[in-house]
Amino acid sequence: MKPFVHPQPVGIIGGGTCSPSQYDTAYKVAFGLAENRLAVLCGGRGGVMEAACKGAFDAGGSAIALLPGVDLASANPFVTLALPTGLGNRDQAIADGRPDFSRNRIIAMAASCLVAIGGASGTANEIKLGLLFGKTVYCLENAPPPEDADQIDPRRLENNLIPMNGSDETVEAVLELVGTFKVD
Repeated sequence: MKPFVHPQPVGIIGGGTCSPSQYDTAYKVAFGLAENRLAVLCGGRGGVMEAACKGAFDAGGSAIALLPGVDLASANPFVTLALPTGLGNRDQAIADGRPDFSRNRIIAMAASCLVAIGGASGTANEIKLGLLFGKTVYCLENAPPPEDADQIDPRRLENNLIPMNGSDETVEAVLELVGTFKVD
């Protein structure tokens, strides 16, 4: 198999726990992206993240995980590249008592675009960061609105926050945005 050629992965974000429908959607989106030689980037643990990694893995692709801690064993079994960050998550506060969303910032910045599937406050934070960084964010399966939406340029909310109806439509939209690398 030829190596992946796209310089930026597609971020798939969502809850660490999710519904069966959200899991299925994340799996299908990641599988479709990996079939087109696009790597996926996520937090590498359970729920939507596990489904995305499994989809990419099953398609013979790459799933990059930015883990919140330093323990590689915390990665789900479908991660192909685990990067322990020690950056914590929303349950670990930084010095002033606010949640530490540093890992979310890296995922939002490093991804070519984001696909949000379900989720809660952490996903809302990643959506906000993606929009602030000028990324396109595709939303499925009751993805939350961006955190602090009033701080985001209304044009970005209108042009870069895109509701989607299903996995096939989402894969096509991502491929239209970043290009396709399908091998025949």
